[in-house]
Amino acid sequence: TNLDGIPRRFIRVRVNLEMLDEEGFEEVISLGAEARDSIVRILNSKTFDELETVQGKLHLKSQIVAQLNEFLQQGVVQNVYFTDFAIQ
Repeated sequence: TNLDGIPRRFIRVRVNLEMLDEEGFEEVISLGAEARDSIVRILNSKTFDELETVQGKLHLKSQIVAQLNEFLQQGVVQNVYFTDFAIQ
């Protein structure tokens, strides 16, 4: 997806979620496109300057955890792991 700001930059992120239990895993899988869309909206609001630092990436992780946990009724996302993170 595209980052906010000029010059225009593109970000590609692959995320793995650490769930509290297996039931939560099933619940987050059932969200599907809704969960992915919420992550894309978070990324679209970020600039390169916000994400280039370690602190920026940690803040992004906490935002993703908080956003996904708002959707979940039973499950709890404990952590987010970036397995692919590229900005061009």
